[in-house]
Formats: sequence, structure tokens, C-alpha cells
Amino acid sequence: MEETKLENLLGIAQKAGKISSGTFAVNQAINKNKAKMLLIAGDAFEKTKNEWQRVADSKKIPIETILNKEKLGKVIGKEYRVIAAVVDEGFCKAISDIINK
Repeated sequence: MEETKLENLLGIAQKAGKISSGTFAVNQAINKNKAKMLLIAGDAFEKTKNEWQRVADSKKIPIETILNKEKLGKVIGKEYRVIAAVVDEGFCKAISDIINK
């Protein structure tokens, strides 16, 4: 995975308004069927990862583990973030392409 490309892409997606972050905003995106992909920080607690994995599985939303809490937050202009939802198919495809490269 090319971390710099991923960070840049997430920053662009945030500026475009295509990322919801934080538990409340992500839950809203999921409940409104807007979440196309979940992104969880690699250093999140296992319990937290498992909880979000269950949510993702039940709603059939892909979930990817990326970066760490500080980097994930920084690239989207926040202090730190454990969870984020991408609400745009195009950005989801681009993120998947970078992660799976």
C-alpha cells in the first residue's frame, strides 16, 4: 500500500465532503445507507474493530484497516479518528485500488 497516495486521496475526499468521521457521523451515514466503505484505524482496540466489523458485515459494507488513529485524523483535518465512512463510490474504488496494490 502506498501510504502517501492514500493519505492524499483521503484529504481530497474530505475536502469534497465525501467522508464522515467519528462514531456518531459514521452511524448516521450507515443508517441513511450512504456509507459505501468503512475505514478503521489499525491501532484501534480489537473490541472496537470487531464491533465495526459486525456492523459492516450486517450492512454488507466493505471495511478496511488503514493507518493509525492520529494519521487518519490528521489527513481528514481532525485531531484523531478511529472510524470513518466513505460516502462516494468513486473514492471507494480509488481507495481500494491503493490499498490492494
